Amino acid sequence: MPKSLGALNSRSLKKYGALLALGGLVSMPLAMQSTNSPHQGIKNTIRTRQLTPELTSLRLSAVQTQHHPIMTAPETLAATTPPVALPGAAVPVAAASNARVPEPPQAPQGTTPGSSSSTSTTAPGIFLQVSSLSPTYSVADVQNWMAQVCSTGTSAAGPTLVLQDIDTASGQLNTPYLNVIVPYLPGYSNCFSKVYIGTTGISYSGPGTLYQQGVQNTALRANYQAQSQTLATQFLATYPKVIPNWYITLEANLNELDQLSVTQAYATILTNQIQTLSHLAPQASFLWSPGFWYTYTGYSSNSYGMGLLGQGLATIFQQIKSTTQNKFTLDLQDEVGTTNCWGSGAMTPQDAADWAQYLESITAHPTIEVNTSLFETACSSGGTLPLSLNQTNQTESYYVSKNVPLGPAYELRYWLVEHGDSLTTPS
Repeated sequence: MPKSLGALNSRSLKKYGALLALGGLVSMPLAMQSTNSPHQGIKNTIRTRQLTPELTSLRLSAVQTQHHPIMTAPETLAATTPPVALPGAAVPVAAASNARVPEPPQAPQGTTPGSSSSTSTTAPGIFLQVSSLSPTYSVADVQNWMAQVCSTGTSAAGPTLVLQDIDTASGQLNTPYLNVIVPYLPGYSNCFSKVYIGTTGISYSGPGTLYQQGVQNTALRANYQAQSQTLATQFLATYPKVIPNWYITLEANLNELDQLSVTQAYATILTNQIQTLSHLAPQASFLWSPGFWYTYTGYSSNSYGMGLLGQGLATIFQQIKSTTQNKFTLDLQDEVGTTNCWGSGAMTPQDAADWAQYLESITAHPTIEVNTSLFETACSSGGTLPLSLNQTNQTESYYVSKNVPLGPAYELRYWLVEHGDSLTTPS
């Protein structure tokens, strides 16, 4: 049956409003209002957080290649934002060695615990976006982060580390930073019990969005596949003792899977990634972290759209199941911190829990977890701010109460700040 004109117009307006909101042109998406009042208190509490100077460089770009905020240089923010304090005696990236590290030293164990070791997290792991470390944070800074997290011998941020990507801005293996991260990975250290290695994202400047039009571009998909394979191969050759699992870096707006062409594009991408990476590490498991861009309360009222979405998700999940027998986990981005400036279209923990439970109702679904945002968007500047530990615990406790398993959370820099650690190395 054809989609009703009313539903079509409402969804089109919502998409248009969402894009305007990302660009800072309006404060909220148009139409399809959410009525998730039970968690309005959480959202209002989060909005009272103040800018932390060290994190004013973490910016949500209006034209980004991933849902996760892209961490850029401080000058990209409004002039009213306090500047980032640049490291004083840090090791410059240019001076760091790009040579292979044949056997990184063991991570320090049982040494002077920092503040991160005194407070545990309920999340079973944490993301680290490697591509955005330079130039804001030095190699010495990152080495200090790893030492703080692993100061007691095991990770205070949870047993799983997800390296979202491993490349530089120019697409090369990011060895200066990886050289100080790898000593803490399984195979070299007992700090983390599992690591997922991402490869690279996709830079897209064509019409529409990456997650709809971009993924349907055959040449773009082929280039992504080739880059990903090259980086994964180089990583394993450079750090042969790492026990790898794979993170599929290309994300998705799962709502777009109500379109057959988008579903087919993602089925191709995921199949190619799984097959290629499985060839490099046959025993490895997989992690993928897409999200929904529309509230469950608003979107689920469109029964025709939900029917198409269910078909698209079932196709993807069945394709994954037929491609690999290894564990595949979907770590659903809760999108709470990404959309908090979208007014009535902002995602709440209730929406995230409802979407996670919906995914579990789809035939052949993989393991479903939720990826908690440890940040919120500053509506006036477009920057991202760390949540307080209390706010994070409140959100994660809600997910647990709804029987939604917690997956690795986003991202290490926010986690360090909310646990009282510094992001810059003292001079």
